[in-house]
Amino acid sequence: MDPFDSDSMKLIGSMKDGKGVPLSAPHVISLLQFFHCSPSRPGARIAKLLLESELVYAGQGYCVALGLIGGKSCQDHLREYLKKYLPIRGRYYDQHWAIGALAHIQGAPPEEFLDSTLWEEINTSNLPLPAIQRFDRLINYLQQHRMIA
Repeated sequence: MDPFDSDSMKLIGSMKDGKGVPLSAPHVISLLQFFHCSPSRPGARIAKLLLESELVYAGQGYCVALGLIGGKSCQDHLREYLKKYLPIRGRYYDQHWAIGALAHIQGAPPEEFLDSTLWEEINTSNLPLPAIQRFDRLINYLQQHRMIA
């Protein structure tokens, strides 16, 4: 079975813990670390699932995975997602996770997505700069606890 086929990724995205709570991004990342990415198109299948936005909470893990894989290809995938789902216009998906992942890869907030008009209607904790800071804290936590290298 191809670990990146649509059914496999949907399964990972829909998994729940023993109490019925959806797996958190770190859990999804751990599962994704068992798989390897094509060197020619890193993150392409994960990005495809992110763009489809079919599963609740799965997009968080997809964004974190893309942020950890890094590189130009993942930056392009995250930009494509943000261009598709910004401005918000009632579509509350994983834009705040995507901008955090993109900033993590770039090493700086992506200026083209910081315009406040793109983020109207959204909770203040999910605005770009707080979302980027939260993403950085998550990555730091995962590194400190040796969940990622």
